Amino acid sequence: MLNNTASTSATWGDWNQQLYVNTANATGPTTWSTWNTTDVSGSFTWRIWNTGTASTHVHVQQAQDMETYRRAQDARLQAQKLADQKAEQLLKENLSDEQRKEYESDSKFLVEAKSGRKYEIVKGTHGNVFLLDENGKRVQKFCVQPAGVPVGDANLAQKLWIEADEDEFVRRANVTRLDPQYVFQPQPQPQQQAA
Repeated sequence: MLNNTASTSATWGDWNQQLYVNTANATGPTTWSTWNTTDVSGSFTWRIWNTGTASTHVHVQQAQDMETYRRAQDARLQAQKLADQKAEQLLKENLSDEQRKEYESDSKFLVEAKSGRKYEIVKGTHGNVFLLDENGKRVQKFCVQPAGVPVGDANLAQKLWIEADEDEFVRRANVTRLDPQYVFQPQPQPQQQAA
C-alpha cells in the first residue's frame, strides 16, 4: 500500500516503489526507467509519450485534422455560394422586367396581390416583407420564410405565396404593425351557391 504522506515527492516515490514491486518483483532506484522501458499499455501512444515525441505526434495530428476541417469548410462554403447564385438566378427569372430592375438596383421589389394590395420584398429572409399603403408607406412588416434555404429561394417563395394566397401568407406570418392606424382586412371569400 502507498503511504499517506503530505510530501508530493514521497508520494510519487511510494507510488513508483509500489508499481515496481508489483510489476517487476524487485525494488530499487530504477523503478522509473523500468516503467518507461516496459510497454505497460501495449499501445503506440504510450511508447510515443514515454520517448518524448508525444508532443510532436499530437501537433502533427492536430495539423492534419485542421487541414481536413479547413478543406471541408471550404467545400461547404463553395457549395453554399453556388446554391446562393442559383437561387438568385431563379428569383430573377421569375421577376418581371420592372421587378428585376428594382431588385438589381435597390435589393427589393414590389409584388401585387390579387386583392390589389402591394407588398415590398427586401432581399433577406427575416422580417423582410412589408405591406404598403396607397401612398407607398410601410404599414406592416411580415416575417415568414422557409427554413434553411438561400435568400433568393426565400424571396421567390414569399413572392409566389403573396400572389397565390395573400390571406394565408398573412395568417402564417409574424406581423409587426408599423402604423397603428392601419388594420389589415382579409379579402371576403366568394359565396358558394347551393346546387
